[in-house]
Amino acid sequence: MKRHCCRALIAINYRRARAAVFIVAICVLVQGCSGKTERSNTDPVASSGTPTVVVTNSVVEYFVKTLCEDRVLVVKISSVEDLAGWRPAAEQVRQLQQADLVLLSGANYEPWAAQLSLPRSRVVDTSAAYLSQLVSVQSVAHQHGPNGQGTEEELAWATWLDPELAIQQVRDIEDAVCRLLPESTQMFVERSNALSAELEELDQRMETLAAKMEGLVVEGDPLQHSYLARRLNCRLIAAAPGTDISGVDLVLYSGDGVNRAGVPSVEIQTCDRLSDFERLLDCLAKNLDRLEARVQSSEHLPDSGRTSN
Repeated sequence: MKRHCCRALIAINYRRARAAVFIVAICVLVQGCSGKTERSNTDPVASSGTPTVVVTNSVVEYFVKTLCEDRVLVVKISSVEDLAGWRPAAEQVRQLQQADLVLLSGANYEPWAAQLSLPRSRVVDTSAAYLSQLVSVQSVAHQHGPNGQGTEEELAWATWLDPELAIQQVRDIEDAVCRLLPESTQMFVERSNALSAELEELDQRMETLAAKMEGLVVEGDPLQHSYLARRLNCRLIAAAPGTDISGVDLVLYSGDGVNRAGVPSVEIQTCDRLSDFERLLDCLAKNLDRLEARVQSSEHLPDSGRTSN
């Protein structure tokens, strides 16, 4: 009798076990077929649990990686062509929409962002702390009709060339990643303080240069050089073919530059599209190296700048 009871119990347990396996298999199958998962099973972030932070240039990328190291996975979505005409591809849009945090450089660096449906709660404009200090630049708007060409305003976007603004940007990024990973707040704050101290050293060099360059008239690209020129106490005029250069003391250029015979020139890298082997602070420091060398070799620059006002 006992043997029959045991066998009956074994049979019941066996049927229950088979039923449980069947139910688990059905659940796995349904989950695999569902289109509701935010990330694919091949996404390394889905398995590691590491938050994804999407950035739009090398500046914000450097700040995030310096603060967070491997606590986040940084994905950079950036243009390799003209900023004004670039749009993210479909895969990049998907990355933006699925990211745990999107850090925009701001100051209209990403004009395409306003045209995308991005989760506002996960998007941070890292220029928000200094909106009142942003520079509007008038540019020619191509317009057809009897009125001809008009003008429109754009924001100068290379804010980080002024170390004071770069420090504020770092602080905004610090706040954002602390909200994302509050358990790592202490590390983020310590690294933010250290990074800000390095930027303050660059700003001290900038302060010394500003005392020597105050009042100079410099020619350059207002979208790229406005914040640098303002920090150096210089008056910036837009570079354009046929511009009268009789009152220009210095030419700032990026890339190929502008040929201005008889006028000293300095290359200023915008530092927003660096390779993996380049360090942002080194890029910014080299700009200062070239400016310091030019001022030192052109002793007439400060005098001509002061007399031009």
